[in-house]
Amino acid sequence: MLNIRFEDLVNISNKLISAGYNVRRHCCEYYIGNLEKFICVVAVFPRWKEIRVYTLTKDTLPKDISEILREIAEKYSMKLIIRSIKSKS
Repeated sequence: MLNIRFEDLVNISNKLISAGYNVRRHCCEYYIGNLEKFICVVAVFPRWKEIRVYTLTKDTLPKDISEILREIAEKYSMKLIIRSIKSKS
């Protein structure tokens, strides 16, 4: 199993907060938003070597969020998967 340092998991939250986002973290899941809406949910799966991002808006994922996540994915040789959850309305 791939071990991600606890400090790196906390650092993801800190970088997102510094970039101006609201972040709620539970273990390896991050709920990211701004003052108006949720933007995405991020799940880090160390065992599968994946970081999965599910966008919750019709907009593309903000570049600063993807850069922060890409940095940690590259550090641990993980695959970064970004998917959009589209509304049925």
